[in-house]
Formats: sequence, C-alpha cells, structure tokens
Amino acid sequence: MSRPNPGDFRVAAFGDSIMWGQGIRRRQRFTELIANQLAADVGRNPVIAHDRSRSGAQINASSKQREEFLVTFPELFTNRPQRRRFRDGDEGRATQLNGEVPATFPTISWQVDNLTDADGKTIDVALVTGGGNDIDFVSVVNPQKFPGAFIEEYDGAIRRIAHDEVLELLGRVRTKCPNAVILLIGYHKPLSYSSQANEIRALFKKESGYGDLAWWVNDTLDFVNVDQKVNEARIRSEWAAGRAQHWMRQAVADACRSRAMRGPGVLFVPVQWDRDGAAFGQGVPFVYDDYTHPTTDPVQAAREKAIPRADVLDDLHRAYVDVLRARPDTPGAVQAAAKLPALSGPEDLLEALQRLQQARSRVDAEAARNDVASALRREIKRIQRALIASFLHPNEAAARQYADTAVTRYREHVRLRDAIVQAERPGSGGATSSPPGEETTDQLLTRFGLRTPGASLLADVGQLRVDAITLVVVTERASDQDLAPDIYVEVKRRGKATWVHRLNFPYGITATINDPQPRLRKFYPHFEPPHTNRFTIPVTIDLMLEQITGVFLRMGNDTFAGSGVPHGTVWRPRRVELSLNGDVVRDVTFRRRQVQPGDRLSLGYPPRRQVHNGGGQVAQPRRRPRRAAGR
Repeated sequence: MSRPNPGDFRVAAFGDSIMWGQGIRRRQRFTELIANQLAADVGRNPVIAHDRSRSGAQINASSKQREEFLVTFPELFTNRPQRRRFRDGDEGRATQLNGEVPATFPTISWQVDNLTDADGKTIDVALVTGGGNDIDFVSVVNPQKFPGAFIEEYDGAIRRIAHDEVLELLGRVRTKCPNAVILLIGYHKPLSYSSQANEIRALFKKESGYGDLAWWVNDTLDFVNVDQKVNEARIRSEWAAGRAQHWMRQAVADACRSRAMRGPGVLFVPVQWDRDGAAFGQGVPFVYDDYTHPTTDPVQAAREKAIPRADVLDDLHRAYVDVLRARPDTPGAVQAAAKLPALSGPEDLLEALQRLQQARSRVDAEAARNDVASALRREIKRIQRALIASFLHPNEAAARQYADTAVTRYREHVRLRDAIVQAERPGSGGATSSPPGEETTDQLLTRFGLRTPGASLLADVGQLRVDAITLVVVTERASDQDLAPDIYVEVKRRGKATWVHRLNFPYGITATINDPQPRLRKFYPHFEPPHTNRFTIPVTIDLMLEQITGVFLRMGNDTFAGSGVPHGTVWRPRRVELSLNGDVVRDVTFRRRQVQPGDRLSLGYPPRRQVHNGGGQVAQPRRRPRRAAGR
C-alpha cells in the first residue's frame, strides 16, 4: 500500500481476470484508465493504492480448493508455518504468483480484507469484479456439460453467486472503504449469436483432436451433431450473461437501499459493446479469440515465463504418452518417468513418481503408474489453459470502453449525489429542482415504479439508467404448441430508435432416421403452453429511464411457413411481469388475448405523466411494486 498523500486520487482494485486485465498491458487496464481520468477531473495524482487482483480468483473458496492450491504450487511455500497460515486463511503467499496465471487464490474476499482499515479510509474509488469463477462460466458455456438442461443446472447457482455473494462482497468493500464510491464491473458475453459458426466449429474440432488433453473446455467432444453443439454454446453464453447481469444489477440496487452499504455511492458498470464484439464476431472485436498457443495478446510472452513448469510442458507431454504406452510394462513406465527433468511440483505428481520408483509389487507399480498418468494429465491441462488464458477475455479496446462507461457514470453520479444531498439538507425545501414543465428526479422515479417509499432519493438515483430488463411470461394452456415465430421485446425511446431484443432462443429443424419427418427443435420450451419463462436481458446501450415511452412484445414473421414443419403461430399470453434493474415495475394479466405474426402487445408501461391545472407536470403517486420472485 502506497503512503497516502493529500494530493492523490486513490483507487483500490479487487477482483478476478476482468479486473487484472488478462492479456492486457498494465498501462492499458481499465483500472489505470479510470484512475487517470477521474484524478484529472479534480487535479489530483492518480494512484492505484491497492490491487491484489488475480486471474481465476473466486469471491470465496473451499478448504478443498486450498489443499489443491498447496498441492499445485508448493514452490510458493518455503516452510510448514506458511502452509499452516494459508490453511487458516492467510492468502498472502498466493500473491507471489503472477496475476496473469489463473488460480483461485488470493480470493476476492481476502483481497478486500488484506487492505488495512486505516488505508481503506483513504480510498476514493473502489473497483470490484467477482463471481465469474465461482459460477465457472467456462462450464456454463461448454455444450458438453448438462446438454439441454443447463438452465435447471446453473440457474440457482448464478442467482446465489451473482446476487447473494456479490451483495455480501459489496458490503465487505463498503466496510473496508467507507469513503469510496464503489464501482461493480459487469461481465461480458464470451460468445454470442453473432459468433461465426465456422469459427466455433474449428475450435471444437481442434479440441476434439487433442482427445483427453484438450486445451480449453478440457472434455472429449462428441461431434455426432456439431452444429447443435455450436448453437448450444452460443445460446448458453447469451443466457448466462443475461442472468448474471440481472442479479448483479439487483445486488447494486439492494446495496443502494441500505444507507450503511450505500455510503458515497455504489454504481454498476455494464458491458456496452454489442453482440458483434464477442469472440468470433463480425464487428469490432472486444474479446480475444485466439486459442492457439502462442496467443497474440500483448503479454503472451510474459505470461508464459510466469507459469510454473510451462518450460517443461513438452517433457510432461512426452512422459504422459510414454507412461500410458508402457501399460502393463511396469519397467517401461519407470523408465518413461525417469526421463522427466527435476520438477518443483505439483506435489501429487512428485509423490506418485516416488511411489512408482519404490514399488515392490506389480499391483503397487500399476497403481502408482496410473497415479502418475493422472497427475501428469492434470498438470498438462493446467499449463495449457494458462498459456491461452487470454482466450474469451476482454481486450484493450474493451478495457477502454469499460473505462469510458465507468468514468461517465461516476461523473454523473457525483453530480446527482451532490445535488440531492444539498436538496435534502434541512431548510432547503426538500426537493431537487427541475426546469419548468419537467418532472423532478423524484417524480420520474415514482412514475416508473422505481422509488422506495420514505427513503432518501440517494437510494434510487442509480435506477435512472436501465442496465437489465427482465420479463416473466406465463403462456396460456390453450396457446399453440411448437410456437415457431420469434417474439421480441421492444423499448420505444423518445428521440431515439426503438431498441429491439429477441427473447426466445433460436429455433431450428431436426429429423432422425427413426423419425424422418422434419420437426421444430427448441432448446427450451419458450412460449410453450402452459410454461412460465423468465427472460433476463442485459442492456448494452445507454438506456435512460426518462427516454422510455413504451414497452411492447412483438411477434415476428412466420419464417417456417411453407417448410412442411408442423408448428404453431398463435401465442396466448396469460401474464407478463416486467422488471427493470431487478425491480418489478409492471405486472399485467391478459384475458383471451392472442398474438399472431406481426402483432404487437403493449405492456402499458410507463404510465403517462399527469398535468396539474396550473400546467406543472407531475407524476401520479404509486406504491413500489413487490420484488420479483426468484424463478
């Protein structure tokens, strides 16, 4: 921790690979860019006062993960007391590992706790990321994991981590940094519907070629239906990003409603590049999508040097192949293992090698040989992942956009916060001013259903920007089955183009040898009777609350017409619940309504402004709706 100076603008950074800036040059990280711009605003010296961020860091970790870290990186611990302290929660030795090397430790919670209380009081801005590794986004995106059932498998975990654990993390940061504005940085879509299928197919083909030593997803891929795997990977990435942003944004809203947690402010900084910026996209790239070693990111060479045992990867691979080929020739396995250079770890490999050398019976030798092969495989895959760790991470262009969004929101927040504090002082009149004929901020939030009764306006001012839209849709039992036309949400904006987002996963056609009749394929029963669907939509544009003039659901054209595929075209909604930033703002029940291709269904939101006889425009008071249930 650098020594505090009254002329410094002090920034603390806590987080994972997004905060560390995987593959990005140090001066191009958004932590540096944010500090520089905000310090310049107030004529102070930018200082990154505290940063223990680490690629692969989780918010929290288990005792089992601690033991695995000790086994994998024994060279970081020079004596038993250090190992004992690590088991007891002191993660300081983990900081000796270069942050570019993926590892669970130091955890983000420890990173925060490692900041002293005295130094924490000097922090002006605290930058936070976290949750992606706890959720394990790689597994969520991997179509080999729970194919076709990923929502049921991961939905609850994403809520628990992206909301509950993130909210607890924000509280931990607030306790440590009572005078800081906290900025929670959101996650991006690694893949999207714009990611080119042929590029994803090439990735999967390369993975399959490595068999059990695949470099990325590390699972042998089944290529019976490669196009289905490609589509599911894109779908899963889009879905996970939407779910995570919904819950993280709600965590920020909940933090702001707690006066103690809110402090000088808690802000959300979302991704604001569109689908074309994802890996293998067709627009300006915002994600590294080079998965072949050596990668082309700017810090590839430095990362390779920092990875323990990366310099002997070829030796490890040869030994692995030779040990396997030696079965059941035990002397051959011993000879193959003996060719390995001296290793500093991992401990399970060193112990297995020793048991193989000392085996006295064929049974013991065979067991040791299997342990050697397993340990070699784990170590090879760890190194391979680390070598291409920049894959699917934001690049330097993304870091600049993150920084621009953060700076814009910080400046806006400070201006609004100071005006609200001034207005809420005794004797000030108790209301923020606004031009004649326009709504005050309080009135605007009230009309949109985003005002907390009895709370300071500071609790809700962050809701002026919409970062997450959620729809819970209940379909009538009498609605058409196998509904084929896409359904979109449309947000009409004053003075700007209507923002449109498709709700359902893309539909396809399937046929089998046993059933040659082409049929509609859905990855999930969207808009099927009598299902309830939750759609979580990350907003990737600047969407101001005051711009919204209407929210609609629209059915697209029937693209399957004349295809010979049996399908439905009439959707009968029973209920639609609309949430903004995690708060329910509209809940409407429909009776005997039907929607067909080209039809638009209004949600009756937002309410119109009321006008006094004197001409002053105000909002009709509304009670805050109930919070969305966790479905």
